[in-house]
Amino acid sequence: MGRVKGGVFLHKEFSKTHLQAHAVRIFDLWHGRLGHPSRQVVSLLANNLDLGNIFNSKVDELCDICFHAKQTRCSFPESNSKASESFELIHCDIWGAYHVPSTCGAHYFLTIVDDASRAVWVYLMREKSETSSFLQNFVIYAKNHFGKNVKYIRSDNGSEFVSRPMK
Repeated sequence: MGRVKGGVFLHKEFSKTHLQAHAVRIFDLWHGRLGHPSRQVVSLLANNLDLGNIFNSKVDELCDICFHAKQTRCSFPESNSKASESFELIHCDIWGAYHVPSTCGAHYFLTIVDDASRAVWVYLMREKSETSSFLQNFVIYAKNHFGKNVKYIRSDNGSEFVSRPMK
């Protein structure tokens, strides 16, 4: 049967040598479960369970997730080029696919930002393939409602923006 030790219910007894043989695997498991804290924070768990410093042995490898999370990106240089009038330049991007669909069944959304006014339009999409028709409809919308032609469309050049129907 198990016992309570340090506020944690232990189902089986393990020898410290058995746990030390699996220290790296145990460290990685708890490091991930606790949200990728430092080795010192995870070692507090070992101390609380009276497991010695098994987490500190052989645990010098860097976690890929921690490495990428701590990388910094240089800020973009400030741009002096700004559209002088609405719809001269629009910025587009797609977000998704998200796991839980919206009430209309959409898994993606397209955002369109006007460079001059910073006005934002959001379109829910079921598939990325709908991007072309949404952008074409937006260009028509800008012409009909505002009397303006969209001159330039800027995107991240994702496949949905450089596909054949888009050209």
